[in-house]
Amino acid sequence: MAQGAARDLWAANGRHEFVFRKKAESLSGATFVRLRLPAWLERVGVNTEGRNITPCSARHSLASTLEAGGVPLRYI
Repeated sequence: MAQGAARDLWAANGRHEFVFRKKAESLSGATFVRLRLPAWLERVGVNTEGRNITPCSARHSLASTLEAGGVPLRYI
């Protein structure tokens, strides 16, 4: 379902680099992202000690930050 939605967005708006992909034309599943998220956070310097950061919590934190910054909800 999510893969179909991402493909529809690509068709309507063009492709964007923010969509997680394993390789060209292959969208990542939830397990792919969940298992790799800790390494990605470490790579960019996010201190995860004592924190349980999941893809869902990261997405909601980003949405809250964008909303607080004045980004219209339709773009979040």
